[in-house]
Amino acid sequence: MKICCRNILMPVLLVLASFSRLSAQAVENWASQDVGSPSITGSTSYNQATDTFTIQGSGNQIDGVTDSFQFAYLTLVGNVEITTRVVSQTNTSGYANAGVMIRESLAANATYAMVSANVR
Repeated sequence: MKICCRNILMPVLLVLASFSRLSAQAVENWASQDVGSPSITGSTSYNQATDTFTIQGSGNQIDGVTDSFQFAYLTLVGNVEITTRVVSQTNTSGYANAGVMIRESLAANATYAMVSANVR
Protein backbone atom coordinates (compact mmCIF):
# COMPACT_ATOMS: atom_id res chain seq x y z
CA MET A 1 0.00 0.00 0.00
CA LYS A 2 1.45 3.39 -0.95
CA ILE A 3 0.08 6.57 0.55
CA CYS A 4 0.81 10.13 -0.53
CA CYS A 5 0.24 12.84 2.02
CA ARG A 6 1.87 15.70 3.90
CA ASN A 7 1.73 14.96 7.64
CA ILE A 8 0.46 11.70 9.07
CA LEU A 9 0.42 9.88 12.35
CA MET A 10 0.93 6.19 11.70
CA PRO A 11 0.05 3.74 14.41
CA VAL A 12 -0.33 0.29 15.21
CA LEU A 13 -3.42 0.42 17.45
CA LEU A 14 -5.82 -0.96 19.99
CA VAL A 15 -6.40 -3.63 22.64
CA LEU A 16 -3.87 -6.34 23.36
CA ALA A 17 -2.09 -6.89 20.09
CA SER A 18 1.45 -7.46 18.88
CA PHE A 19 2.97 -6.05 15.71
CA SER A 20 6.24 -6.29 13.85
CA ARG A 21 7.53 -2.74 13.45
CA LEU A 22 8.36 -0.74 10.37
CA SER A 23 11.87 -1.86 9.55
CA ALA A 24 12.99 1.53 8.23
CA GLN A 25 12.16 3.45 11.40
CA ALA A 26 14.19 3.61 14.59
CA VAL A 27 12.30 2.55 17.72
CA GLU A 28 13.27 5.85 19.38
CA ASN A 29 11.11 7.72 16.84
CA TRP A 30 7.89 6.01 17.97
CA ALA A 31 5.56 7.56 20.54
CA SER A 32 2.33 6.37 22.13
CA GLN A 33 -0.56 7.81 24.07
CA ASP A 34 -4.24 7.34 24.75
CA VAL A 35 -6.47 9.18 22.29
CA GLY A 36 -9.69 10.42 23.85
CA SER A 37 -10.64 9.14 27.30
CA PRO A 38 -10.43 5.35 27.48
CA SER A 39 -11.68 3.83 30.75
CA ILE A 40 -8.34 2.05 31.31
CA THR A 41 -5.01 3.73 30.58
CA GLY A 42 -3.21 2.00 27.71
CA SER A 43 0.44 1.10 27.28
CA THR A 44 2.85 0.32 24.46
CA SER A 45 6.08 -1.67 24.80
CA TYR A 46 8.79 -2.81 22.42
CA ASN A 47 10.67 -6.13 22.61
CA GLN A 48 14.02 -5.75 20.87
CA ALA A 49 14.71 -9.50 20.81
CA THR A 50 11.55 -10.20 18.75
CA ASP A 51 11.39 -6.78 17.06
CA THR A 52 7.75 -6.52 18.14
CA PHE A 53 5.53 -3.82 19.62
CA THR A 54 2.81 -4.86 22.10
CA ILE A 55 -0.07 -2.46 22.61
CA GLN A 56 -2.64 -2.74 25.40
CA GLY A 57 -5.59 -0.45 25.83
CA SER A 58 -9.29 0.03 26.10
CA GLY A 59 -11.74 2.34 24.41
CA ASN A 60 -14.82 2.66 22.28
CA GLN A 61 -15.57 1.40 18.81
CA ILE A 62 -13.77 3.74 16.41
CA ASP A 63 -16.50 5.02 14.16
CA GLY A 64 -18.41 7.57 16.19
CA VAL A 65 -17.97 11.26 16.88
CA THR A 66 -15.01 10.79 19.25
CA ASP A 67 -12.41 8.02 19.38
CA SER A 68 -10.96 6.41 22.48
CA PHE A 69 -7.99 4.01 22.32
CA GLN A 70 -4.23 3.48 22.86
CA PHE A 71 -2.23 4.72 19.88
CA ALA A 72 1.40 3.97 18.96
CA TYR A 73 2.59 6.18 16.15
CA LEU A 74 5.24 7.84 14.04
CA THR A 75 4.85 11.31 12.60
CA LEU A 76 5.74 10.99 8.92
CA VAL A 77 6.04 13.60 6.17
CA GLY A 78 5.96 13.05 2.42
CA ASN A 79 5.29 9.91 0.45
CA VAL A 80 5.40 6.79 2.58
CA GLU A 81 4.91 3.08 2.21
CA ILE A 82 3.44 1.39 5.28
CA THR A 83 3.88 -2.30 5.96
CA THR A 84 3.16 -4.10 9.21
CA ARG A 85 2.09 -7.53 10.37
CA VAL A 86 -0.40 -8.25 13.16
CA VAL A 87 1.33 -11.04 15.06
CA SER A 88 -1.49 -11.64 17.53
CA GLN A 89 -4.65 -10.08 18.90
CA THR A 90 -6.59 -11.04 22.02
CA ASN A 91 -10.34 -11.42 21.57
CA THR A 92 -11.43 -8.84 24.16
CA SER A 93 -14.52 -7.67 22.25
CA GLY A 94 -16.22 -8.10 18.90
CA TYR A 95 -15.14 -4.52 18.16
CA ALA A 96 -11.45 -4.88 19.07
CA ASN A 97 -9.20 -3.91 16.13
CA ALA A 98 -5.51 -4.07 15.33
CA GLY A 99 -3.97 -2.54 12.23
CA VAL A 100 -2.76 0.67 10.61
CA MET A 101 -4.41 4.04 11.04
CA ILE A 102 -3.51 7.38 9.49
CA ARG A 103 -4.85 10.26 11.59
CA GLU A 104 -5.13 13.96 10.96
CA SER A 105 -4.08 14.60 14.58
CA LEU A 106 -4.18 13.08 18.06
CA ALA A 107 -7.53 14.78 18.82
CA ALA A 108 -10.35 12.38 19.68
CA ASN A 109 -12.46 13.77 16.82
CA ALA A 110 -9.71 13.74 14.14
CA THR A 111 -10.32 12.48 10.62
CA TYR A 112 -8.66 9.12 9.95
CA ALA A 113 -8.29 6.24 7.52
CA MET A 114 -7.79 2.73 8.88
CA VAL A 115 -7.07 -0.78 7.68
CA SER A 116 -7.56 -3.26 10.50
CA ALA A 117 -8.23 -6.83 11.48
CA ASN A 118 -10.58 -7.94 14.18
CA VAL A 119 -11.41 -11.27 15.74
CA ARG A 120 -15.11 -11.36 14.79
